[in-house]
Amino acid sequence: MSGQMFPMVAKQALVRRRGKVLVGPVDLTLNGQGTSIVIGPNGAGKTTLLKMLHGIVRMNGGALDWGCSSRGGAAAAGLCVSGADHDAALGGG
Repeated sequence: MSGQMFPMVAKQALVRRRGKVLVGPVDLTLNGQGTSIVIGPNGAGKTTLLKMLHGIVRMNGGALDWGCSSRGGAAAAGLCVSGADHDAALGGG
C-alpha cells in the first residue's frame, strides 16, 4: 500500500439485533487526517460502531463508502470489494 488515505463515509448506518437498535443511524465522515476518538458510557455502542466500520458486524441499514463508488480513490488503488464479496467475507454469502 502506498500510504494513501481515502475518506470513509457512513450514511444512516444502523445495527439492530433482536429488534433493538444498537448503533445508529450514524452519519460520519473520516478523512484519514488527524485523530478521531469515540467516547461514551458503557453500553453506548462504541465497540459495535467500530466493528461496523471495519465490516466485522453486519449493518442492517445505511451505507458505508471508502471512495469505492468512483474510478479514483480507493477503487483505483484496488482496495474495494463488491457487496457480494463483502457478504461472503462475513459468512453471509
